[in-house]
Amino acid sequence: MPRSPDYGVEPGYVIRIEDEDDRRAIRIQATVAGQELYTTIRSDLIAEERAMIESLSPEVRQASLVLLRRLTRAAEARYGERTHSLLETTTDIA
Repeated sequence: MPRSPDYGVEPGYVIRIEDEDDRRAIRIQATVAGQELYTTIRSDLIAEERAMIESLSPEVRQASLVLLRRLTRAAEARYGERTHSLLETTTDIA
């Protein structure tokens, strides 16, 4: 369920910016604290992912990447292109 645009305002992680062209629209921009929180959470998640795959052999890691790339291509063929590719840039896990 999507959170309210005000969810991160009170703790100071984002600010609301009214759209000058469309008064109904609200833009959300991360504050320095919000950017720092994002960086911390992302680093923690990457560390957790590395810990999970640490015990896998290089062969299993490589086979997993091949499988994920094939699944990505199959999903693209069925649902359309993606906007970015983490699988093609995250090859340091093998």
